[in-house]
Amino acid sequence: MGICTWIAGSRWAGVGLAFATPGLLGGCAPLPAVTKLLERPAARAGVPRYQFFGHPRGGDPWSVAIGDWRIRDRAALRTGRIPPLPALPAVAAQPPARTRAAGGYALAHRYDAFLAEQRRELAREVVRWVQDVSRERFRADGPIDHWPTLTELLGSVGDDCDGLELLAYHALRQLGFPTDQVYRAVVKHPETGRHHMVTLWFEDSQDPWLLDPTGTITPHLRRLSELPSWVPLKLFSEDAEFTVSRLDADPQARKPEPQAPEPGTFPATPRSE
Repeated sequence: MGICTWIAGSRWAGVGLAFATPGLLGGCAPLPAVTKLLERPAARAGVPRYQFFGHPRGGDPWSVAIGDWRIRDRAALRTGRIPPLPALPAVAAQPPARTRAAGGYALAHRYDAFLAEQRRELAREVVRWVQDVSRERFRADGPIDHWPTLTELLGSVGDDCDGLELLAYHALRQLGFPTDQVYRAVVKHPETGRHHMVTLWFEDSQDPWLLDPTGTITPHLRRLSELPSWVPLKLFSEDAEFTVSRLDADPQARKPEPQAPEPGTFPATPRSE
């Protein structure tokens, strides 16, 4: 099945746009998976390492879809259709520093560990709930791969992964997770060419947690390092967009950077069978 081809037109702040993007078709349908949850995976040789927050390259085809979604989502936020994010309590936003005390670490060490585990358990609950919803409300896009805003999603009967993922993304942020740790992400399975939309939570800046809205990759909260067959391509939020690149130990092994296309042109969109 081919990923969406380029289609002329635009959609600005909800006024009729159809644009062509690398589609997420073929990667959104829920699939059964048997996995083992490893809470703190040990570093393993051969596990890919990534530079997550790189600047987008000129002519990046994903930037078209991301930019359109950001415009429409910000417009919905300005109209009050999306509740504003709650302010974090000062004690949670600025936990006490770890200091040595008689008999071991100060109470701050246990306090931080407790909060971290509660956040992880909350993220697991979000994954379970969103995947339950996706089993009832998964709807494949038509010939045009439309990325809805949260307002559009909540007013619909369902969507595919690029819509259902919004439930996990916004749930974490509404529940008080730091906004600079939670991003939407496009990932790819290189062997099949399939793309999928997930939420990445950067509790660890080098190895984020992956929340899969449909269970295509995993039914559990898993660290990205535990899922090496899926490669992150893009990270974005309402206010930012980043291109992910792999960090290779051998500089000679790096692939050359693609050349920017001529003005007014776009690179060939990825395809899958």
